[in-house]
Amino acid sequence: MSEPPPQGPAPERTRIENPFTELPDYRCFFCSPTPSAPEGLRLEFWRIGEREIETDLAVGHAFGGFPHIAHAGFVTAILDELAWWTTLACARRIALTASMEIEFKRALKTGEPIHGHGRLEEVSREGRFESAGVVATITAGGPSGAVLARARVKNVLPPASLFCRLVGFEELPAPFRPYFPDAH
Repeated sequence: MSEPPPQGPAPERTRIENPFTELPDYRCFFCSPTPSAPEGLRLEFWRIGEREIETDLAVGHAFGGFPHIAHAGFVTAILDELAWWTTLACARRIALTASMEIEFKRALKTGEPIHGHGRLEEVSREGRFESAGVVATITAGGPSGAVLARARVKNVLPPASLFCRLVGFEELPAPFRPYFPDAH
């Protein structure tokens, strides 16, 4: 019986720092660790190698549709958050969701642990803007669990001036500047 070929070292897993915690009124339901979002999930994300991130969580019963089943809209929002943080951490860019194609494979049960994974597939230019293609996946329990939902997400990577106009900033706040090549 032959031994399997040796595997290379596992990719380094590093915590992704949330650069926006010092912004006034920062209240992201999913990722704000601040007291201004007390009912939020306070997700932490971890980068794995150059193109992937992950997080772990359990969806509370308050986010159910049918008893003990997470609402599909909430599952979609988790996939969107995974895609956004994948783009931020791996492409080093702020993103705006342009489209999502979602497959719901199995019911996500409330109260049970799930694992979220995002992979940056590509950064390309089509038309006026660059975009990032991301695959976001939610599995039961951990990374090797059954796939519950998967999304192919296209994120637009806007220039700083357009981003400011869309979100109502008069000027780009300092925590955002590293993620806009045209802001330097």
